[in-house]
Amino acid sequence: FRSWTVPAKMSGTWTVQSPTGPVELSWKQNFQKLLGSARAGAANVDVSGVRLSGDQIAFVLVGGDGQRREFSGSVSGGRMQGTVKSPGGAEAPWSAARK
Repeated sequence: FRSWTVPAKMSGTWTVQSPTGPVELSWKQNFQKLLGSARAGAANVDVSGVRLSGDQIAFVLVGGDGQRREFSGSVSGGRMQGTVKSPGGAEAPWSAARK
């Protein structure tokens, strides 16, 4: 018997508030599989390493500066929050709200 964890509902556009400024993050969801695209101002931001398990989410954003920022956190309704790890290893809080 294998248990099934119901993934959080992620589809749509979210505004992420992070230490480096706001990012528009759009998710397309098929159960626990997520495809993301992101923009910071007029610049595209790469989204990779996406993992969703129940209400726990993790993803990586790579901006135009080439810096990798690792986001992890939890989803509750139309909100996300957690910590972001910067290239130097520093951690800071982040949050997001669905538009």
